[in-house]
Amino acid sequence: PPDPDQKNSFLSNMFREGSVRGSIFNLCSATLGAGALSLPFAFQLAGIIPGFIMLFLGAISTAFSIHLLIRCKNATGFLSYEDMTVGLFGRKVGILVELTIIIFCFGTAVA
Repeated sequence: PPDPDQKNSFLSNMFREGSVRGSIFNLCSATLGAGALSLPFAFQLAGIIPGFIMLFLGAISTAFSIHLLIRCKNATGFLSYEDMTVGLFGRKVGILVELTIIIFCFGTAVA
């Protein structure tokens, strides 16, 4: 049987650490899963017009944060979100960000 820790396994080739493909998969699985299920309920609670306004504000906020991340990546040269956080804010903030990502992913999995 093949060694599960082998570097050339199928999953490690498909989703390298910090790869664009792995990042896209993680973003889609985290966002589409919980968002697709909770969006109709949020619209039911808020109403159509306030729901669309909040959805639009969320989309603008997301686009702006991605713009800021790209500018920061270009200015610093860091290739990963973790490296950027640790390089700009220090190890303690890097650990805090990692913990919030873990909690977010756990919440997504549970939902």
